[in-house]
Amino acid sequence: MNRQENLPKIHLNVMEELVREEIDRQLRAYPPSLTHYIDRVEVATYALNRLPPLYASSQKGKHHQKAIALQKYREQIQNATRQGIAAVRRDPLRSSSPLVSTQELNYRNAERALMKIQEVFERDLGVYYPLSWENLPAEVCRAISRIRRTRAAVTDVSGDPRERFSRSRATGRELPPRDEWSHG
Repeated sequence: MNRQENLPKIHLNVMEELVREEIDRQLRAYPPSLTHYIDRVEVATYALNRLPPLYASSQKGKHHQKAIALQKYREQIQNATRQGIAAVRRDPLRSSSPLVSTQELNYRNAERALMKIQEVFERDLGVYYPLSWENLPAEVCRAISRIRRTRAAVTDVSGDPRERFSRSRATGRELPPRDEWSHG
């Protein structure tokens, strides 16, 4: 089975990619001290509001829309981008509350949650290798098994539970009850 079949399908506006490329191209002609003050998102927003959208949902569609855009709208893309840069430059101190990507916020929250889980694993379980979203389910299962074994070892009536617990933690494996030890 193709791995991409499991990924959610998306659509994109090819015009956004072309405007980003045009912004980069035009800003290369400006000194770095000026480009630092030009908000690329605002320039792109200005330009995109003056250009037609060209959506695609497949690689073939993306290439087709890009070819149409470069053939039919190249000059409009250049002009709208130039006007956007001029509009943003005119008012460099303009302040606004930017829109923030919900997807980016969710990603950052997920990364923070993973780091907190990593801290708990290190502090409480002695697991000191990097956790990832790929290995987290298996590591949680291992941790639960380890906790269950430790709990069973602590509550085992044969032998001193504290001694048994410290031996199992030191070796990393569950020890047999005291009466099964060989005294040879």
